[in-house]
Amino acid sequence: MGKNRFAVNPFPDLQVTEEQRQQLIDLVNGFVDDYFQKYEEFVVANKQQVDEQRWKHVKSKDNFHMYTERIRQDLATGSETTPVKDPLVMLGAGTFVGQVDDLMFGVVNPTVDIMHIKASYVHDLDSAAVLCPVVEPSEEEPFRSIVIKWMTIDLPLQSTNLVKSRDFVYIEATGILHFANGDRVGYHLLHSIDFPQTKPLPNKIRSKLSVVGFFRQITDNVIDCFASGTVDPGGKMARFLCVSEATKCEAKDAARDQAMGYAAYNAFQTSSQSDTSESSIKDSGKIERDENFEAPGVSDLMEFSADGKQVLLVRSSTGFTVRDSDSGAVLVDVANPGIQAVAWSPLGTQLLTWQRPQKDSDLGNLIVWDAVSGRDVARFNQKSYTRDKWPPLQWSSDETICARQSANGVVLYGGRDIAAGPIGQINLPNVANFSVAPGSAPYKVSLFVPEKKGKPASVKIYQFPNGLDTPSATKSFYKAQDVSLKWSPTGSALIIETRTDIDTSGKSYYGETGLFFLQSDGEYDCIVPLTKEGTVHDVAWDPTGRGFVVIAGAMPAHATLYDNKALPIFEFGAAPRNHVSWSPHGRFLCLAGFGNLRGDMDFWERNKLKKMGSATSNSATTFAWSPDSRYFATATTFPRLRVDNGFKVFRYDGAGPIHQEERGELYDLQFRPAAPDTYPNRPQSPRRKGEEAGFGSASVPKAAPKPQAYRPPNSTGALAAMMRKEESGAKKLDRNKYAAPRGGTVPGMGAPRVIPGMGAAAAPKKLTKSARKKKAQEAAETKAAVEEALAKANVAAPAKPTSPSAPVNLSPEEKAKKVKALLKKLKQIDSIKAKKEAGESLNEDQLQKLQSEQTLRDEVAELSA
Repeated sequence: MGKNRFAVNPFPDLQVTEEQRQQLIDLVNGFVDDYFQKYEEFVVANKQQVDEQRWKHVKSKDNFHMYTERIRQDLATGSETTPVKDPLVMLGAGTFVGQVDDLMFGVVNPTVDIMHIKASYVHDLDSAAVLCPVVEPSEEEPFRSIVIKWMTIDLPLQSTNLVKSRDFVYIEATGILHFANGDRVGYHLLHSIDFPQTKPLPNKIRSKLSVVGFFRQITDNVIDCFASGTVDPGGKMARFLCVSEATKCEAKDAARDQAMGYAAYNAFQTSSQSDTSESSIKDSGKIERDENFEAPGVSDLMEFSADGKQVLLVRSSTGFTVRDSDSGAVLVDVANPGIQAVAWSPLGTQLLTWQRPQKDSDLGNLIVWDAVSGRDVARFNQKSYTRDKWPPLQWSSDETICARQSANGVVLYGGRDIAAGPIGQINLPNVANFSVAPGSAPYKVSLFVPEKKGKPASVKIYQFPNGLDTPSATKSFYKAQDVSLKWSPTGSALIIETRTDIDTSGKSYYGETGLFFLQSDGEYDCIVPLTKEGTVHDVAWDPTGRGFVVIAGAMPAHATLYDNKALPIFEFGAAPRNHVSWSPHGRFLCLAGFGNLRGDMDFWERNKLKKMGSATSNSATTFAWSPDSRYFATATTFPRLRVDNGFKVFRYDGAGPIHQEERGELYDLQFRPAAPDTYPNRPQSPRRKGEEAGFGSASVPKAAPKPQAYRPPNSTGALAAMMRKEESGAKKLDRNKYAAPRGGTVPGMGAPRVIPGMGAAAAPKKLTKSARKKKAQEAAETKAAVEEALAKANVAAPAKPTSPSAPVNLSPEEKAKKVKALLKKLKQIDSIKAKKEAGESLNEDQLQKLQSEQTLRDEVAELSA
């Protein structure tokens, strides 16, 4: 080996972007998590016994033993000189003397200098280079590192040209994990990886490996070691040679790494003295007041814009101010006392405020403000305010249109020029609620009409610009006095949560609930099948649109995950929970029991459907995720509760609270939002001590244990045990079991028979090239239609558009016939109005005729002129 084996980097141009860096971290976390589960199974399930029918012992060093997976039966007759065709699978298990900390300082070598120190103790490298650091050790996590490296190794007979030199390009990762019981476990991962810049070198065969070692202190001076992985030498290398080299490296790695730990520790200390990287500060979980933001003083209401760049602060006695969220500088200051509710438009260009109507004022009390200038751009009269129906003016995601409920339907306006007047109207009498869908054109609006006089309630979806007269989808049902309309993130589907004040069955004091699913194109609808009958406590869409979660049933309620066809696919289990909260990226999920429940919270990883941890926050009245999905906060606020006001901050997996504060009166708690692409979608990090058990951070002292309730001497705890037994575990569900045939059945009127063999609705097929082209063309046509509709409205406003049935160049005889036919229709309308005044119920056709009265009268007047 030459002295300059670390002097040459064969791939000096390798650099990784921030996106690639995050992908590498995700890759490492995934591999480490998978291998760690194998180690846990080996310790817990297998009692650290190696299955010698599968594994062949090949080498031992002291009390550490190496095995290779036995050759398959079809190769059993071959010799050990047979070239390796399949990757070599290895397993190592045993113990050796030492300390985990010393060993971990030995394996951490993120720089060329430390690699040089390491190589001076061990002579198994021919040459090596650090290609690119990804994660460097920090004071908080001195054993955590991720580095991209290259190396070649000394092989027997290499100098004779009988064996070609092998090299590896790999990612090396180290860190600390913990068992559920708190035992520290160090890990060392080597996993091959390819980049466009790391093409194979001349006269070398590129080998592959994926190997990890785990190290756990089991007594004062004994380390338990477990190694697992695969090696693919590439080319034609005899099996005995490959096994010899692989097991030799594995067997001596742990001992040699511990031996040179002290030297590596000193090198690390020297290299890290000036390292105060911003990432380590951010990852420390320390929460402090932002001194750059000037304290605004007392405020009654607070609301951030969707991108978090501005914050609206209201003081009811004076008015409101808009401030820059970074500096606290005042951008807009408006004197308008009496404000009681506020909202931002989706893009932050406009503000909406409501205040009680004044008897002596003709000005509207629902005001739209320009967020830049602070001037009022539109006013409406809005008698009452209800939290469930706020805001009464709703914009589309791109602010092209906005909608407001009227006496006979919903009126549409240009979202950026409301003062220009209406651009369209959806005529539907007795509307009690509406909701504008997220997404782009065609814009969708859902309207709810409650049941009345034996007629079922209904929800109808209309589209702008070419679908205001006929709904694209309709769902009818009974037992619905009020609803919550919850759109999917893409606007492709709608969940309808129905409520009544009285439960006719007598099962619930709080009334009756129902849950329905409706696609916006009308192609599919159903009753959402509940895994436990009873009250629907909460329902929330996955932010990615993959499905939604429902909590329903008597306590302990069932929490169930559904796909985007409203079929259940996973049961989170039965527990006292009543709130669903998704992280912004849709990767993590909190299922909590607040309100009159004890405040328990379970944190789940959606992709793996794995519970990460649990925590408790008593008396919480509000809660929220941070925009980076890494923190979850709860708060007890005034005036909902007048004691114990304050807030707590937990990690995404339930660890904590990592920060908590008490306040005399706390009115609100909000995380500052961020644009969707601001933070990467990071997976769960390797576990730290106590995470699965929900233990708190050392930065927050644990509260003293509360005095326990008196327990009679002969108490068996049978009631508590019975209640715990009702809380069931998680499980996957067969979606086909819950699939129902499609149809327009009104709930409560009996379902049609199920045809044997019919399963759930088929998943949408991948669009062909022509279908994609057609879809793009339709989108362009829709966009053009929207622009045309807005242009026409701006030209015509505020004049009333001409009726499409206006007469053109009619003779006197034709006019007379036309007037006679119109008068006949008006006479029919008069009789319908008489029936309505007498209290008779009207069908859909009669209601439509009533809506056309004014148009008919205008046409008669024009013909008679």
